[in-house]
Amino acid sequence: MRTGLNPTLQRLGWRDLFEQSLPRFADVPGVLGRVRAQHRGGYEIACEHGDLPAIVEGKTMRGWDGASLPIVGDWVLVEQLSAGGAVIRALLPRFSKLARRAAGGGIEEQSLVANVDLALIVTSLEQDFSPRRIERYVMMAREGGVSPVLALSKVDLCPDPLPAIEQARAAAPGAPVLLLSTLQLQGVDAVRSLLHEGQTMVLLGSSGVGKSTLLNALLGRQEIAVGEVRSDGKGRHTTTHRHLVPLEGGGVLIDTPGMRELGVLAQDEQAFDAFEDLDALMEACRFSDCQHRNEPGCAIQGAIQSGELPLERLQAYQKMKAEADWVAAQRDARARADSKGKARRLSRELQATLRRKGRV
Repeated sequence: MRTGLNPTLQRLGWRDLFEQSLPRFADVPGVLGRVRAQHRGGYEIACEHGDLPAIVEGKTMRGWDGASLPIVGDWVLVEQLSAGGAVIRALLPRFSKLARRAAGGGIEEQSLVANVDLALIVTSLEQDFSPRRIERYVMMAREGGVSPVLALSKVDLCPDPLPAIEQARAAAPGAPVLLLSTLQLQGVDAVRSLLHEGQTMVLLGSSGVGKSTLLNALLGRQEIAVGEVRSDGKGRHTTTHRHLVPLEGGGVLIDTPGMRELGVLAQDEQAFDAFEDLDALMEACRFSDCQHRNEPGCAIQGAIQSGELPLERLQAYQKMKAEADWVAAQRDARARADSKGKARRLSRELQATLRRKGRV
């Protein structure tokens, strides 16, 4: 029986959870590997004896969870073919997954990375800083079963970071907040200490906030090219695809390109754990159906008036809740339409069968 209990795979983040799932794939050909990168033409799979370029052939997949194609961070079984090349034959169960609504305003899910323990949300203390964007990243992490950590970068360029620290903590209650200056190596050791053997951390954030610079500092080498920030304060896309890299001493990092859109899915109520401070206040409202506008005894409005709760945070919650409700309504409408279409097709097929038999 194949096993992932070898030093190379353990360095890539193998753990007991995956080992326990192997018996169900006993008759699936191939060797264990982890998706290191995903390209338009296929995948790069890190295996015990090196990296393999591979593709997916849907008809040959077994043990498939049906949720999506493999993504960076997934553990797979990949078979080398005698004619050349390799094929992913099975996808092992995930313990976490980060996803967003696909760019362009639709309702489709775009899966990003899998089997991640920590999401390091990197935001610059220059023009990029936005508590509202932090909230969206935190929501995505919490819904995916991933613990968020905030990293405020370029602190050496910010004379007084305290207001930003307070805003970041308000946007992500309970999440650790780190200060970074990768040029001065400030905070790099603190990030490194978060990762332990077998754990995976994904770097999230806009272009130009310093994700690739941080990854290079953690690795102690120039793994990824680093570009300068444009004169308008917007970053350049130095990372063009998600990429998995093991760290010396244990732990795995996944670098990601900057995301211009971060649409809400919120298919699970746990996504709104990112707003647990508002939940606690809502429970303290006098009326259970309080709309948090002008009702007497509204704890939310009381907290806003006292300065405990920023008005912008309530507005962000309401906006994301409306997005999530819209996505749910659109999906329900699509499901109903699909169900009606299926019923009509079955009816037509039945009528055709009866006509052939002369019964109508």
